[in-house]
Amino acid sequence: MSGTPRPPAFDEAALLRARIAELEAGNARLRETLAAREELAAAELAARDAQIAALAAQVEELRRRLDKDSSTSSRPPSSGAGPGRRAGGQHVGRRGWGPDGLPAGVDVD
Repeated sequence: MSGTPRPPAFDEAALLRARIAELEAGNARLRETLAAREELAAAELAARDAQIAALAAQVEELRRRLDKDSSTSSRPPSSGAGPGRRAGGQHVGRRGWGPDGLPAGVDVD
């Protein structure tokens, strides 16, 4: 009988069951902590994704506005519409040249 393991005594078995219960409780607490951290991380990632999307839209809008402004292009200013100008270099408003080629505000009678 020396080769067969001996069953633990009653006190030893009770101690082992108590230790198993402690470890299972600790394991459950760790799982709850992990789940809470994963939930928080997912919320933080969703917030960052939303912020990235908003910033990407803002960059796209700024690029679109920049592309519209011919003052940043290699073309001469008279070929594009800039502030206070129409396409082709014509001034807008009372000052400058009118569509007839005469200074604005000049009546030819």
